[in-house]
Amino acid sequence: MDQILCPRCGSECLFHYTDAYVLRTPFLDDKGSLRLIDEQTTEFDENFFQCARCGHRPEEDDLVPGVHGESISA
Repeated sequence: MDQILCPRCGSECLFHYTDAYVLRTPFLDDKGSLRLIDEQTTEFDENFFQCARCGHRPEEDDLVPGVHGESISA
């Protein structure tokens, strides 16, 4: 798998941010510790990609050229 880089600055610090509602079921594991199992995740309209280094918010279509480390100017 190739890491996608920021199309503006080439940084590897590109993240996807989303508002989500996550429904989890609690249970006890074999050691008696509380664990949570994700049951359902609902993402809301506000989600985006953003580079932690330069702050650029590329669209999903803008990320394809960055797959192999190619940089595009913005």
